[in-house]
Amino acid sequence: MIENDRIVGFVASVESGPKIARVLMLAVLPDHRKRSFGKRLMNDLYAACLARGLDTVVLEVRRSNRDAIVFYERQGFSVYGEIKNFYSNGEDALKMMKVLQS
Repeated sequence: MIENDRIVGFVASVESGPKIARVLMLAVLPDHRKRSFGKRLMNDLYAACLARGLDTVVLEVRRSNRDAIVFYERQGFSVYGEIKNFYSNGEDALKMMKVLQS
């Protein structure tokens, strides 16, 4: 996402299975958060997924990242599991999923 010729956010994803997209990373510059940039990036991702015939989006998020968890829950994601010691510092990850509606 670009604002005033400056990259302020991005989302990276891959197709990770039949009809499944996996979000690898979502980032928005701190001074641009709480301004709907993340929501717009995710909405663009959902549209791209549906256009490719993908109907599910999954991701991992740090268990301690409360702001991100709340953001994803507002986006319609639900926790469906966890991965112990997922991050290099040994922190666990929550696995989250959203089924897209066409």
